[in-house]
Amino acid sequence: MLDRRRFGYNNWTPLLILATGLAFFTGCDDSVEPVPEAEPTRTALVALYEATNGYAWSQQDNWLTDAPLGLWYGVEVDHSGRVIGLDLTRNGLNGSIPAELANLTELENLLLGNNRLSGAIPPQLGELGALVTLDLRTNRLSGAIPHELGDLTSLGYLDLYQNRLTGPIPESLGRLSALSHLNLTWNKLTGPIPESLGRLSALSHLNLGWNELTGPLPPRLGDLSNLAVLFLGYNDLTGPIPVELGRLANLIELTLEGNRLTGPIPAEFGNLDSLKTLNLTYNDLTSPIPAALGNLSGLDNLWLSGNRLTGPIPAALGNLTGLEALGLSDNRLSGPIPAEIGNLANLKGLVLGDNELTGPIPVALGGLDQLLSLGLEGNNLIGLIPGELGNLGSLRYLNLGNNNLTGPIPILLGRLGSLWTLDLRDNNLTGTISAIGGLPGLRWLRLQNNRLTGSIPAGFGNFWRMEHLQLSGNELTGAIPPELGGLRVVDSVNLSDNYLTGPIPASLGQLGSIAVLDLSGNDLSGPLPEEMGALATLRRLDLRRNPGLSAEVPGRWTDLRLRTLLAGETGVCAPDEPEMMLWLESITTRRVRTCQGLAAYLVQAVQSRRFPVPLVAGEDALLRVFPTALRTTDVGLPAVRASFYLDGTETHVVDIPGQSTRIPTTIDEGSLLKSANAEIPGELVQPGLEMVIEIDPEGTLDPDLGVARRIPENGRLSIRAEVMPPLDFMFLPFLWSEDPDSAILEVVQEMADGPTSHDLLAPTRALLPVAEVTAEVHEPVWTSSNEVGKLYQETEAIRNHGAG
Repeated sequence: MLDRRRFGYNNWTPLLILATGLAFFTGCDDSVEPVPEAEPTRTALVALYEATNGYAWSQQDNWLTDAPLGLWYGVEVDHSGRVIGLDLTRNGLNGSIPAELANLTELENLLLGNNRLSGAIPPQLGELGALVTLDLRTNRLSGAIPHELGDLTSLGYLDLYQNRLTGPIPESLGRLSALSHLNLTWNKLTGPIPESLGRLSALSHLNLGWNELTGPLPPRLGDLSNLAVLFLGYNDLTGPIPVELGRLANLIELTLEGNRLTGPIPAEFGNLDSLKTLNLTYNDLTSPIPAALGNLSGLDNLWLSGNRLTGPIPAALGNLTGLEALGLSDNRLSGPIPAEIGNLANLKGLVLGDNELTGPIPVALGGLDQLLSLGLEGNNLIGLIPGELGNLGSLRYLNLGNNNLTGPIPILLGRLGSLWTLDLRDNNLTGTISAIGGLPGLRWLRLQNNRLTGSIPAGFGNFWRMEHLQLSGNELTGAIPPELGGLRVVDSVNLSDNYLTGPIPASLGQLGSIAVLDLSGNDLSGPLPEEMGALATLRRLDLRRNPGLSAEVPGRWTDLRLRTLLAGETGVCAPDEPEMMLWLESITTRRVRTCQGLAAYLVQAVQSRRFPVPLVAGEDALLRVFPTALRTTDVGLPAVRASFYLDGTETHVVDIPGQSTRIPTTIDEGSLLKSANAEIPGELVQPGLEMVIEIDPEGTLDPDLGVARRIPENGRLSIRAEVMPPLDFMFLPFLWSEDPDSAILEVVQEMADGPTSHDLLAPTRALLPVAEVTAEVHEPVWTSSNEVGKLYQETEAIRNHGAG
């Protein structure tokens, strides 16, 4: 085998010279025909090999050898040895399609799909007059579709699916009179659908979906009498659906999903006797659903969701006895669900959610024993949930949420052993949830915002596939079953706003996949389980409004990677320890108080509660005191008395009157209205300062509010204050030689004369921990530059030479 990587393309030359030489020496014999100087067919194949990294192909048997071309992998020849087929599908081609392929003049089939071809489609391919099949699907081809492809008059199959082609669909493709299959799906084509495509009388498959096509649907598409599949989904097509499409008697699939089509659904569609799939979802279609669609006796799939259709669901749809999927959700349909839908014995999916349907759920739906999915959510359905739905033994998805259903959850639903999702949220259901405990295959259970009572069944711990458990907003009572710790793959558990009591089970520390745990709004009590510190995936924990929870946050919890921790209106507190405080700082949203019950401190502008520095002695400070209560109350902030001590002697007392602002349950440092505040004069702020805070010194508050009365509980709080040295400024005025402005000299002199009052120095005085600021002015410095970087370098040079 000739190794092209070793010898290169030009090493064909000796072979050609040898052939020519033989012809020369035998030229005197008229019985011998001359050998041609070049072989265009072989040259074209070599060009393809070189342009697409042939050495890295998955299969390359006999390529670039002297073996007959018919033995080269993927090459097909006729009885005369002429190349008529080239199939290198899924063969690892990487590169561009060479124009030399146009030399394969007898080529009938060119299949290069599912490779990594890039660049443009060579317009020279339009010279392959014998081509019947051109398959370039699933590559990375870009640029426009060459209009020259319209010259391929023998072409029956053109597939450019899933590339990166841009620009319009060429009008010239309308000349491909033999074309039966045109697939341009999943590109970035723009512009309108050419009217000329309506001339392709042999066309059976037209796939233009997932592009950026605009404009109306050409009525001439109704002339494609042999069309079986018309897929134009997910473009930006507008205007009405042409009634002419109702003439496509051989049409099996019509998909116009995901456009912006308007107007009614043509009643003429009722004439499409061969239709199996009608998909018009996610458009802007209006008007009622034509009853004529009930004539489509062969229909398997009817999808009309996501439009603005009005009126009732036609009872005639009950005639579609072969129907497997009926999707009418997210419209404005009204009236009752027709009982005739119960005639659709082959139905596997019934999706009627988010409409304005009324009346009860038909009992007849319980006879659809092939049903896998039933979605009736977001309507105005009333009455009881029919027990007959328990006969749907194959059902995997049942969503009746957000209606006005009443009564208990039928016991018979416990027979739905194949069920994955049960969504009954936002109704007025009553009674217990015991029937659901027999559905171990459940993955999603949503029962929130009903009036369900009783306890959470221990059997819920057997939901080994459960991913989301949502029971909030009911009237459930009793303890949280320890068995819930068996939900090893659950991602979200929400038991909030019920009447649950007792402790938080330590077994919840076994929920190894949980991200969200919401236990808020119950009557839980006791400590916080240390075991929950093992929940490595937990990101949100909500314990609010459980007054009986009264314990410190366990130290092991600092291993949690929480984004949200809410413990307001509980007795939960965080120990004032460095590791715990650093962990709390890492939580983006947190509501948990420190265990001292409230905070009190002196602060100056130079200080940060996150990165504290000492107070500057001799400077005024602000006293902030944060009373907090264990539960929500309408009682206003109480009076506060602060006593200050220096060297053991009381030197100052401040009385802060009560306020109308309600006592908060958590500290909010961002609001002055939620703290007691007083200005402390600078002469009191000295090294060795101590203070004692008394809350409600007259004892008027209800002790049950849990407001701490003294800070600290014993002894005095030490205040760190230090005497700071003065800050000396040297102002260095620069004068730019090209445009000197002497006004700067006046500004810096004013700053030097009044460093404690000048506005330009106010941020420095406020934010730096200094007690005094002094300043002097350097002699003006002439400079040839006005760039900040250059001026900085000159300043450093003056400093280094001792001139500053």
